[in-house]
Amino acid sequence: MLLAAVSKGGQPGRVLSPQIDRFRTGGLSTLLRERKTGGRDESQRLAANHTETYCRIWRHAADRVGADIEHLQDGFMVIRSAARETLVWRHLVMMDHPSTTAFALNKTVVHQLLTRLDIPVPEHMELDRRQRGTALEFIQQASSAVPGHVVKPAAGTSGGAGVTCNVRTAEDLIRAWLGAGRWEGRILVERQAPGEEYRLLFLDGELLDVVRRRPASVRGDGTSSVGQLIDAENRRRLSLASAEVARLIRVDLDCALALSRQGLTLGSVPARGSRVAVKGTVSQNATSDNETVAEVSPELVAQCASAARAMRLRLAGVDVVTPDISVPLRSSGGVVLEVNGTPGFHYHYQVANADRSVPVAVPILERLLDDSTAGRMQAAGDLS
Repeated sequence: MLLAAVSKGGQPGRVLSPQIDRFRTGGLSTLLRERKTGGRDESQRLAANHTETYCRIWRHAADRVGADIEHLQDGFMVIRSAARETLVWRHLVMMDHPSTTAFALNKTVVHQLLTRLDIPVPEHMELDRRQRGTALEFIQQASSAVPGHVVKPAAGTSGGAGVTCNVRTAEDLIRAWLGAGRWEGRILVERQAPGEEYRLLFLDGELLDVVRRRPASVRGDGTSSVGQLIDAENRRRLSLASAEVARLIRVDLDCALALSRQGLTLGSVPARGSRVAVKGTVSQNATSDNETVAEVSPELVAQCASAARAMRLRLAGVDVVTPDISVPLRSSGGVVLEVNGTPGFHYHYQVANADRSVPVAVPILERLLDDSTAGRMQAAGDLS
């Protein structure tokens, strides 16, 4: 009966169904708490904090290269040095063409190109929204060694939008399918690879930095439930202005499955000091979940640089999952998950080991100013 439900054709409700599923996951009390901490005012505050984070990053980079900044409205900045200038907004810079960054958002194409280069990617299937039965068969055929599956939109999204990890059962699949289907008619199902996720940032083929990115987590205090700890963490993020990440932890299916994998629910009370991963994806993590990494396999770096070149990206964030980043991907069973155009820089600044953080915006700004043509933007009109 459940397989028939999965196989049934037709288009699910693209808005209402996911909302109902979130109610099922967290209950009315969770939705009401999220409304208090995730309303319009809070969202605007987080956006303003994020903009200020990048203003601080670019101010530091400009000071390092001897450039001046002209602040425009809404976080746009013109950075000038001698007769050269460039325009930036948060992590968006005048480097890669929009066609190239859009190319990188097509996850299936990325997998195809990397496979041709013998770069390991997750075993996967791209399916139409109506092919849920085929997706279920793919999941059921997995060996017991596969920790779970990832269900995500096949193209057009970033930042973890529509992504659910740890999918194992038919029921998990139906619910994850609804979430991914909100964003895209084609859905990608991937077998999860064992290990941790790393972001390698490249500029014109040169590695700038590597950050280990763990999923969002909370620390047990011995008395609070997981749901209460998530609420407290979200309040903490809202109170820290631009010193912390710009996303709140959402209680959704990805959260529920991450907890289930640990034998927990939102109502569980973790032991004092214990770390509980409350998401499968890393997009909603915090500074304490990120760490700068120095010891990386040269062969792995070369593979990731090839992946960035294959996507025609000058500035690229290559995401890999591996149990051991000190050895090549094939040796560890690791994979390249994604190659990101317009990658965020703040991950490289907001790390737990802040003394080892790498100011990646400095070489990026130097390259931007080297690439710029004197007077180009003035010719288009007065930006101020």
